[in-house]
Amino acid sequence: MAFVLHDVFGLEFGRIADLLDVSVPGARQLASRARRRVAKAKQSMPQASKAERERVLDFPCRVRGRDLASLVRLLHPVAVYVTDGGGKVFAARKLIHDGERVAEVMVLVGRQWHPDRIDFAEVGGELALVFYREGRVYSVDTVQITDGLITAYRRVINTDKLVRV
Repeated sequence: MAFVLHDVFGLEFGRIADLLDVSVPGARQLASRARRRVAKAKQSMPQASKAERERVLDFPCRVRGRDLASLVRLLHPVAVYVTDGGGKVFAARKLIHDGERVAEVMVLVGRQWHPDRIDFAEVGGELALVFYREGRVYSVDTVQITDGLITAYRRVINTDKLVRV
């Protein structure tokens, strides 16, 4: 909880300590332990090859919101769609679960978006799709792949985070 409150919501450790009824050093320790667990879990996840990521990421570029059935076949049945608008731009506020529902949302969004161009780029050590509109970065999308299927599709459209891309 301390990890989420600090790293996601930006609360200071003094406030977190009050909320969790622990000392400030205790709150810091809880967050530190959680960060280590997350890092360890991330390392233990098998990473798809660059070629596999390119194959999977290339699909939204080609489909552009027109082929629901093919997109569903690319998504794991328990896939999740995560958006980060940071409260600055419109984005889904809740995770979208289920491969079919994720595909429906992606098709809907694909029909509404009209990017100037889409490029592959390395962002945060991951291969990503970078969408441009009016000459500026509009979103950065990454995927988690397991057994050749997308298990998580992440889209960052938070303008504060995109200035560094």
